[in-house]
Amino acid sequence: MKRNIHLFIVGLFFLMVSLVFINFNLIAQPENEEITITGIVLPAEYDEDDNVTAVVISVTITPEDSTENEYIENYFVTDNEKGRELLELIDYTVKATGTEDTDEEGYLIFNVTDYKIIEEPKKEDEQYDEE
Repeated sequence: MKRNIHLFIVGLFFLMVSLVFINFNLIAQPENEEITITGIVLPAEYDEDDNVTAVVISVTITPEDSTENEYIENYFVTDNEKGRELLELIDYTVKATGTEDTDEEGYLIFNVTDYKIIEEPKKEDEQYDEE
């Protein structure tokens, strides 16, 4: 009987210690902070009828160090209400706010919480400004 009580107390102790570590890890991991990105909405996936089913926001990154070249980051937009609205804005330049994450394959995922249209797509007969 004393042995059972002793085992119960030891087990209870380990359970309490485990819960403390689990709670500490949950507290220690910060929530994804919202960021704002500006880029062009481009198609990422199509269905069998060639309808756009997923988009990316393609962002041109200009490093502060002038010795590095510009590069493009594509943020895959999640399938939420605001993300689905972007399906109708192909080739628009948008300023989007949301949280970023990385999937298991290393792709950037962006959960859009809000966006603003910055520029509509150029019409075919409009000239692009050359820089």
